[in-house]
Amino acid sequence: MVLLLAVSLLPILAIVFLTRISIQRLSSRISNDIQSEQLADSIHGLGIHVHNYKELVTMAGISARLTLEVQAEEVEKRLAESDLPDFTFLPEMKYGLDTSPAKLSDNKCMIYPPGISLQSQGVFLAEGTKISNVKDDLARLQTMTQAYHTLYHINQGDTLWHYTTLENGLHTNYPGGGTLPPPTEYDPRTRPWYLQAKNKPESRIPTINLDAATKQLILTFSMPVYRPDGQFAGVTAIDKAMKDIFGRFLLPAPLKGKVHTLLAGQGRTEEEITDKLLIYLHKQDIGGHTSWKTKMDLPELISSDKNTYQAMLENIKAGKAGSQIMPYNGQKSLWIYSERVSRKAVLIMIVPFDIVSQFAEQTQKTIVDENIRQLWRTGPLIFAIIGIAVILSILRAKKFTNPISQLAIAANHLADGDFTAQADIITGDELQQLAEVFNQVGPKLQEHEKTQRSLALARTIQQNLLPQQTPKLAHFDIVGCCRYCDETGGDYFDFIPLRDNEKEKLGIVLGDVTGHGVGAALLMASARAILRNASGRFNGNLSVLMAEFNNQLSEDTGDDKFMTLFYGILDDEKQSLFWASGGHDPAIWYHQKKDTFEELPNTGALMGCFKDMTYEQAGPIILETGDVLLIGTDGIWEAQNSEGEFYGKDRLRNLIKRHAKNSANHIASSIVSSVELFTVPDRPTDDVTLIIVKAS
Repeated sequence: MVLLLAVSLLPILAIVFLTRISIQRLSSRISNDIQSEQLADSIHGLGIHVHNYKELVTMAGISARLTLEVQAEEVEKRLAESDLPDFTFLPEMKYGLDTSPAKLSDNKCMIYPPGISLQSQGVFLAEGTKISNVKDDLARLQTMTQAYHTLYHINQGDTLWHYTTLENGLHTNYPGGGTLPPPTEYDPRTRPWYLQAKNKPESRIPTINLDAATKQLILTFSMPVYRPDGQFAGVTAIDKAMKDIFGRFLLPAPLKGKVHTLLAGQGRTEEEITDKLLIYLHKQDIGGHTSWKTKMDLPELISSDKNTYQAMLENIKAGKAGSQIMPYNGQKSLWIYSERVSRKAVLIMIVPFDIVSQFAEQTQKTIVDENIRQLWRTGPLIFAIIGIAVILSILRAKKFTNPISQLAIAANHLADGDFTAQADIITGDELQQLAEVFNQVGPKLQEHEKTQRSLALARTIQQNLLPQQTPKLAHFDIVGCCRYCDETGGDYFDFIPLRDNEKEKLGIVLGDVTGHGVGAALLMASARAILRNASGRFNGNLSVLMAEFNNQLSEDTGDDKFMTLFYGILDDEKQSLFWASGGHDPAIWYHQKKDTFEELPNTGALMGCFKDMTYEQAGPIILETGDVLLIGTDGIWEAQNSEGEFYGKDRLRNLIKRHAKNSANHIASSIVSSVELFTVPDRPTDDVTLIIVKAS
């Protein structure tokens, strides 16, 4: 009996043990598969979420800057008025800080102090400022109410304050009313936004402040304003509440209260670039503050996984969006970061990893616990239960593995170029949702491929519009070159044979359309056709030709498109050149014998903006043997490397001097190669086009 029990029980115990191990392995494999798919889906979905919000923040910043430029223009227009309007704008001064918030109206989300009015401005005088000394400026600025009102409603009430502070101590704000700290404590002229606009007028980087009236965290856009004689008058600015910018960042319900949303950057100042990230804004820290004097600290954003953190930092420096898995505050987390919002700032979302893997871990635990309980409850029927458990385990596994196998097969077909590949999965769970997402990929990839083929064809067509052969001249070695940063671009050069009293002359043309891509390429093609047609009727006067070209081009361009153009006439017999230039950067002329550089100045305005513009003809100049003339686009000297450094004209001049004894083709190739090498590891962000003329 003992032997029989031993012989019977040992296989049973072995089966139980092996079954338990098999179940654990199966549940672990299923959990890993689910976790991998769910992680990829989460990274993709959250990445799109962060990217879309980054675009929203970027557009909000562009809108604010455009609004500010209009506001500054209106302020300067009023400061230039010599006939003072009737002085009626002198509301009661209010000081002190009112801490009880009130809504402006039911359909506005901005929170203002009591007494705010959309029909008037508020006035504040800095300490020591007398009303008699600023009365004239106050009379002029009283007419800004309607301008502020219009800008406020164009932005759909999306700005918190519009205001102007003058150097003489006068401060006006819109909406009117409200309260500010007393002049003994508060002077707008000492605030960071004022000092930045005054000392760095070229800067357009907004500052982060605490609003003295509402104690909200705000983003301030500011720029200087000047009097008619060019004297600095003061600063005009607009405020946006950070709670409204971050308030649009809507998270799925399961993530609310569990996700850290940050705006981080590589430095405390506009110029500073560091190898660490500082937290500019944290979504949990954008509420009210006890005092407008609260210091704005910038804590460092760190992780204990230094290698992964450094990899993320390198991607951010390169302007790439991405994701990393590393600890945050001691907790394993998924970090999703956007492309750069500005030169060094990015949006970062940090999600605890257990939220992402929760479903997979719960599935694994449920499978293991349920099978163990069943084994212990069914001792007398162990063989039957083991058989049932094995069958159920296989069926349960197939419920997950079969859909995953279908997805794998469909993915292989898609990888082989079958864009019609579909995964037919009906499980009513996340696997079905995953299949539905996958089924949308094929058509989108097919459409993307069609777009790429169309762009490749457009690039070929555009390249064929450029000169295919280099002109052969007796006294000049000449070559042109164009490198587009996208499939198509807006740069253009051309060589147009001309005849004047049977003497050979050559028209050399180089133009730069705003922007690049398909739109710029279409405008470039139109400009080429117009210019070639006008050149066929050339009567020896470049001023007439350029004016006619500008009038025809203006009919084809919108308000946001224009181009610059250099048109030169090269006389091969006299070795001379005369030219006209519409807004184009000066050509660079290297005198080899003197070892000096000279620039051929611009002779007219941008082309395609306004009709009936005049363009002067300049020259002629005589090119002596060995002289080198470069006509190029700003894609050369404005090329930037990964450190934000410009290529610059000094580097370009040194390169021309170094290769001046070589052929024109060698000089052009050296310049293009130098610019591309300068921007490594990135590609140039603008088209690079040039013409080299060397006197032989």
